[in-house]
Amino acid sequence: MKLSVSTLAILFIVLMTATGHTTQSGKTAKTDIPETLQVHESDVSRGEYERAIEHLEKLEGFIRNSKTVPDIVDSARFYVGYPNSLLRIEGYVLYLEAQLAKAKFEVAELKMKAGKISKQDLETFRTQVKESEKAFKDYLENSRFSD
Repeated sequence: MKLSVSTLAILFIVLMTATGHTTQSGKTAKTDIPETLQVHESDVSRGEYERAIEHLEKLEGFIRNSKTVPDIVDSARFYVGYPNSLLRIEGYVLYLEAQLAKAKFEVAELKMKAGKISKQDLETFRTQVKESEKAFKDYLENSRFSD
C-alpha cells in the first residue's frame, strides 16, 4: 500500500504534535536566530517547494522501514527534514497567496476604472493585499529552520 503525500503529512503532524515538536519558533526576534537557520524570501521559491515535497515523498520508505515511532521522530532525517519541508511549503503557499491578492487587486483597479466595481470594492481588494503581505512578512520574521 502506497501512502499519499497528504496521508504522510497528516501522520507527521500527529507525530510531531504527540512528541511536542513544532515547525516554527514562537515570537523569537529575527536577530536572535543564527543566519543559517533564518528563513528568507529566497527559501520559499517554486524549486524549494518541489524539493520539500520530494523530501516528504522519500520519507515514505524510511517510515515503512522504521519499527517504532521513536525510530522515526528521533532520526535527523525526520526531525530536521520534515519540519523544514513543511516550513518551505507553508512559506511558498503564503507567498503565492500574496501574489494572487496583488493580481486580484490589479484586476479590480481596471474594473473600477471601467465603472464595473465601486471604490469600496477596490478597498476590499487592497485590504486583502495588505493582509496577505503581512502574513508572509510575519512568516519570514517568525520562522526558523530546524537544526
